[in-house]
Amino acid sequence: MLTEVAGAPFRWAAAARRARAFHPTGVVCAGSARFSRPAMDLVTLSGADVTIRISKGVGTPRGLPDVGGVALRLTVTDPRTDRETLWDLLPATSSRQAVRLAIPLPAMAWTSATFSSLTPFRVGSHLWWLRAELVGDTALTDMAPDTVRSTVDAGDRLRLVLSHARGPLGRFTPFGSVDLTAARHPDHVDFDPIRNAPGGVSMFPDWLATLRRSSYDQSRSGRPDTAISPVPGSA
Repeated sequence: MLTEVAGAPFRWAAAARRARAFHPTGVVCAGSARFSRPAMDLVTLSGADVTIRISKGVGTPRGLPDVGGVALRLTVTDPRTDRETLWDLLPATSSRQAVRLAIPLPAMAWTSATFSSLTPFRVGSHLWWLRAELVGDTALTDMAPDTVRSTVDAGDRLRLVLSHARGPLGRFTPFGSVDLTAARHPDHVDFDPIRNAPGGVSMFPDWLATLRRSSYDQSRSGRPDTAISPVPGSA
């Protein structure tokens, strides 16, 4: 009951905007992933094909800073069942200094931004943080999703480098990367990092995972679009 009340503002915001409550403006791309080692020493990549959505959190006008988001849908091997499963990750812009703090921060440009999981994942008795950074042959000097789309459409290299760190003092080390290969239209993909996760990996703390689940559900229910691709296993 309390989580439904807490999530209600997301439904109202989505209804008012006729779009996602947050990150309403974005570009969806296809990509190719590779892992040099298991993510968080547990999760292995099962398929190379990846769906990526790069978006602005508030939707500020072009040229203004905004909280950026990189949503990833990976196909991985579930360590508990040894079967393929989806893993949705939603890092948001932070800073290298605050990457382990649950504080999203606005950024000025895609390729100078640091994306963070903000809160850790619990794997066994350990907590892991994820970090991502966009690198390319050409610097992207603003936070407009169209800049990403035009870069990918032009065939210029744009890569998302993924790193992880164990514990609050652990060093971030790369474990994989995703190359953006083609922009897709329209922007109709839903991501859910709570429901789409491999076994043995959970968001920490538990109460935040419960709140985020309610927020995603409420935002989804408040949107008028019925063309949104459903998330497997979601209501």
